[in-house]
Amino acid sequence: MTCPVEPAALADFRAKLTATLRKLARGAPNSSQFVVSQFGSVPTTVKMLSREERASFGGTGPCDFTTPTGRVVWTKVARLERAIHAYEGALKAACNKVRQCTYDGGAFGRIVDRREYLSGDLNHLNIAGHAKAAAVAWAAMRSAHVLPRTR
Repeated sequence: MTCPVEPAALADFRAKLTATLRKLARGAPNSSQFVVSQFGSVPTTVKMLSREERASFGGTGPCDFTTPTGRVVWTKVARLERAIHAYEGALKAACNKVRQCTYDGGAFGRIVDRREYLSGDLNHLNIAGHAKAAAVAWAAMRSAHVLPRTR
């Protein structure tokens, strides 16, 4: 992912993902693919982390949403969110080109980040986070009618 978004990089991502999804569909014509958006959002991440934790992500780049001291830079939060949503749009567009593919409709992105979902490095989901992700994915698949009906 480039941030700010570089149109050529975004187009390349969309084309490569489309090609990959088509290859999967050809190779396994009875399969289904389910593509998810990014779990949580930058604004909810910012709100759940302490200043010290935010400082561990801090930087001075165009999309570093906190400073090295942990101060939130809201213009960069917005820039990073725009980049994420652009790539999610590319996910949806690629998925829409393949009959067996379903996009989550942004379900993962609507999650409110919680500290209890993260591992100690603050950059990966822990068991509770994976459980939440699975529950959200399952609900999104059910809502999109891609799961077999249960009796």
